Amino acid sequence: MAEKVIIDIELKGFGNAQKGLDDLTKKQIEQKDAIKLTTQQIKFYEKTLAELETAKVKNGELTEDESNKLDEYTQKLDSSNVLLVTQKDELSAVNTERRAAIKEVDTYNTALNAEIGSNEQLRAQLKLMTQEYDGLSQEQRENTEEGQMLTQNIEGITEKLKENESAIGDNR
Repeated sequence: MAEKVIIDIELKGFGNAQKGLDDLTKKQIEQKDAIKLTTQQIKFYEKTLAELETAKVKNGELTEDESNKLDEYTQKLDSSNVLLVTQKDELSAVNTERRAAIKEVDTYNTALNAEIGSNEQLRAQLKLMTQEYDGLSQEQRENTEEGQMLTQNIEGITEKLKENESAIGDNR
């Protein structure tokens, strides 16, 4: 019976993990596109400002329209640079989240696809159940059927791993 519960938990979590990874991938692509657009805007502002500076040197001073344009593009360049830094920080955070999600999906794949009863599969299942256990409150762990079943499954897998590992002298 414990084996069936473990498999049910893994299959349910796998769908959520895969969807989360897909969502993060889409978000990552959107953020890269936004960074590309902001970078293009910055280049445009820099080019326009350089042209205005050239006109100023050539003519000695700028017309009122050119002067207004210079001020406007200077402000836009400054705000675009700030926006770019923010976008890069957000992308970095999503990249970190995505790497964690990839590891989680890999753990689910190992738990589902490794040889049944292998230490590799047992470790993956233990890792996933421990993560779920850590998310429960003390009251949930002690007073709900799910929490008690999870505790029993974790203890069972831990004992089985200890038994398997000590059989070959791996007593970590």
